[in-house]
Amino acid sequence: ESNYFSNFRPFIYAEQGKTCHADFIQFDAGKGRNAMTPSSDVTIRGNVMLQGEGGSLCSGVGSVCGAVQGVCFEGAMGIHPKTGEEHKFTNITIADNVYCASGINGLYVHNGKNVSIVNNAHYTCLPPFGAGHSSNITLRGSQSGSKVAGNTERRVSDQTQALADARAKRNLDNCVLKNL
Repeated sequence: ESNYFSNFRPFIYAEQGKTCHADFIQFDAGKGRNAMTPSSDVTIRGNVMLQGEGGSLCSGVGSVCGAVQGVCFEGAMGIHPKTGEEHKFTNITIADNVYCASGINGLYVHNGKNVSIVNNAHYTCLPPFGAGHSSNITLRGSQSGSKVAGNTERRVSDQTQALADARAKRNLDNCVLKNL
């Protein structure tokens, strides 16, 4: 809670000519290997996530070049071989955050139970504060008891515009506002 993230850049593997995207916060349950238990009882609240200027200038290849994902819960798939239960991220709250970047998965949870993505100020930033990709708030895969509500989604030309707009939102709590 109450973190300020900024000035993220993708890492470029020069030898392979490939680019990795950056992530502000990521949980990975093993991408279907069914050996890792997805996280549960997680709250991500009151954070400011700003890509920073220049992230769109990467020279790598691929659709993620220059993009920064916000909060990403990925890889909960299939049935666990020992428990026989479906993999799901459980009791996840993503609330009252400000995100301004251009990762396709701005706020994203794949296969969740009781996931709440609420009251976030979510902005897709254009270059030089993003890569020009459209960012999304997404619940993907199998979901039960999950909701997305009260979020702001906009495209903005720069982070200053996003921050001014976020300051004006009444749905953001004080822990976000103190970080702005």
